[in-house]
Amino acid sequence: MKVELGPYIIEVKKQETKDYYVIQEKSLEEAIYKINDQARDFLFDLGIDYRKPASLYKYNEDDDYIYYRGHYKILGEKISGPQAYRLEIIDEVENYIFTGQVLQASEDFCFYLDQDEKEEFITLEFNYISKRP
Repeated sequence: MKVELGPYIIEVKKQETKDYYVIQEKSLEEAIYKINDQARDFLFDLGIDYRKPASLYKYNEDDDYIYYRGHYKILGEKISGPQAYRLEIIDEVENYIFTGQVLQASEDFCFYLDQDEKEEFITLEFNYISKRP
């Protein structure tokens, strides 16, 4: 089916797209339940339900592992610590340079914290590595 989106005209394979999201949802749901006890306890201590990330996506895979990224939200305020990003203008283009500190919750779960001045949430961005079955 052809769809016009502003200046774009795209050919959409609607059923294949739906099928893709069903497979992705199942894969991501299975992955989140494999988070180890140490990472689960860490998240639980912050009031986070590890089964409900605000976002989660697969960003890489190899023969042995699948690599995920995502984030959780924490209500609160960061009192001190480095800003996760700083904005630099390079050749009139905005670039966000990572300046935060990556911390390890467990062997396969690392994270950093970010908070925009206007937000009431602290964002816990994470990387998670899942061993293939």
